Amino acid sequence: MPQDNLDQYYGSTCPRCNAEPRAHGQKWGTNCLEASRKWRENYAAEVAREEYAYVSPERRRFLTPTPPPPPTTDPMPTQVCRHCSANSGWVANAAGLWACAVCGWSA
Repeated sequence: MPQDNLDQYYGSTCPRCNAEPRAHGQKWGTNCLEASRKWRENYAAEVAREEYAYVSPERRRFLTPTPPPPPTTDPMPTQVCRHCSANSGWVANAAGLWACAVCGWSA
């Protein structure tokens, strides 16, 4: 006698392990269903242990802000951007290098 309507597609045993009967109305057996749940719980617990682990202030690395780009000596370009044809302005990237304020293309 069939267990449920899924017997005609999957059979009466778990297709993953083929050792235990399927859970009623499920594709997998009870142990296979529990294995994925246990894996997710263990993974979440491991991530939480790493995230909330105490780190002493001596071991912490304090991020320093990136230094501002050096001032440019070349004048700002006056033409439109050859990449996007915008004329909204230029931004100083590095010494002597200007970038389009819209697309970031270097002039």
